[in-house]
Amino acid sequence: MKFHITLFYVLLASTSGQAQAPLPLEEALRLARQNNLQLKKQEQRQKFAELEVAIKRGQRLPSLDFNASTSYTDEIAKLDIPVDKLGLPLPPNFAAPSVELGGHDRTDFALGVRQPIFTGGRLRTLVDLAKTALASEETRLAFLQQQTAYQVHLLFYQAQNLKKENRIQASSLNRLTTQLTQMRHLLHAAQVVAYDTLQVLNQALQVKILMEQNLRDQRLMDLQMARVLDLAAARPIAEIELPQVGAFGLSLDSLKAAARQSRPELRSVQLGQKSSQLNRKMARGNYFPEIGAEAKYHYGKPALNQVANEWMDYTTVGVNLQWNLWRGQQDRHRVQEAEVEYT
Repeated sequence: MKFHITLFYVLLASTSGQAQAPLPLEEALRLARQNNLQLKKQEQRQKFAELEVAIKRGQRLPSLDFNASTSYTDEIAKLDIPVDKLGLPLPPNFAAPSVELGGHDRTDFALGVRQPIFTGGRLRTLVDLAKTALASEETRLAFLQQQTAYQVHLLFYQAQNLKKENRIQASSLNRLTTQLTQMRHLLHAAQVVAYDTLQVLNQALQVKILMEQNLRDQRLMDLQMARVLDLAAARPIAEIELPQVGAFGLSLDSLKAAARQSRPELRSVQLGQKSSQLNRKMARGNYFPEIGAEAKYHYGKPALNQVANEWMDYTTVGVNLQWNLWRGQQDRHRVQEAEVEYT
């Protein structure tokens, strides 16, 4: 029993020590990409956009459909044969013969292929819109990644400044402590007055207060870092050597051009303009008809031969056209709406 209790405390101590291990910059950036909630949500939205592109592309491909139907009717069509008009002698109470068309049971199995031929460019525009939406989500993810990395770097730089200040304050406190000891010896030797010793003591107390405030600020930085990284417990930020920032060797125009090309915010504006242009094209496509082709293989009873009422297979091929001529000027208003969005 003592062994189990001792082992429990050893594991608890090792877990606590691991949780309080200093957090280096590389691990913080990795945890930010792995755990940040905003990045996770944006990665999910990007995955949805990728699937939407695949869906829109699939709408331009042929579709294969299978249909099956069966029904029962209590009445069937009959074709009476007018034998009385043939001029032949008929026996009394003679019932005119008739031919039944089909049967009470109707069954049909069909396997068909449909392919859109012309849609006024709407299907192609839908694919382009889905691609633009995907590019927008990718740009948004890049922006969030940059923003999260900036937050991590900013917290690290602020923490390093606090640690540097803490080292300076600790050095000042050591110097003041040594000076205070010397002043007390001089006070016992009656070589200085008590006011001089009190003044050094006050300076040491002020440095201690600043060091306590510095430690609280470092703890606050650790908590902010844990929130950014979505950690269950805060870890102290590791002390690293800050790199020196050199001067830019590029001109202002070159930096502006690089910003226009690389900044996600500007890329989002360009994608928004492209999306508005595609919406205008999509609205104008409603003025055109839709043309599609269809081919079906049927196997059913009764089939084309209603008189035989037998199982039969046959094939149908056709082209269909759908063209809306008027629906309350909705198409014109959609075009106007897209024009306003584009401008």
